[in-house]
Amino acid sequence: MAQTRASNRKVLVLAGDGIGPEIMRQALREVAGNVRDHEPTTVGYYVSQDVSDPCVFTTYERYPDQAAMDLHNSSQAVARFFDVAKPILDGDVILVTANEISNESGA
Repeated sequence: MAQTRASNRKVLVLAGDGIGPEIMRQALREVAGNVRDHEPTTVGYYVSQDVSDPCVFTTYERYPDQAAMDLHNSSQAVARFFDVAKPILDGDVILVTANEISNESGA
């Protein structure tokens, strides 16, 4: 049986267009760079921007276990991200934390 992995999906919705989407893109790229450079246990970190609404962003995060997820969520990079994001968010971040039961790659 495949190992159960922890995963997060975050949906972030911005208040209005303006320069918010560019600020959010840059802030999320910085988190992704930190994941690449400092989180070797993170299995995957994906960021997307809605094609029909540039104010909607989604992250898909995969971790081998809860400890790796906690390491990411308590990082300075995530804290800096929320310092930038909170003033331009339209409400709360929608967070779904789950245990993977299947994935196409078999990883």
